[in-house]
Amino acid sequence: MGVGFRVLGAFIVACGLALCYGAVALWPSGMLESPPGSSVMAGGVLHIALAGVAALFGVGNVVAGLVVVLFPPTRE
Repeated sequence: MGVGFRVLGAFIVACGLALCYGAVALWPSGMLESPPGSSVMAGGVLHIALAGVAALFGVGNVVAGLVVVLFPPTRE
């Protein structure tokens, strides 16, 4: 049972890292070069918000997966 939980924890960590990679991919690349108030800036704010949400979920998954890997449940 311990190996199954460690594999599950490793899978959760991998999913969290994939979410963090997605957050980096969502980050707008040309936002700093655009003038304030432009439509690129408004779209950039939405991309930043989505990237932040993805990063939070990714970090949460990585932490949860590490908890499962490092502290598997014990039977009493």
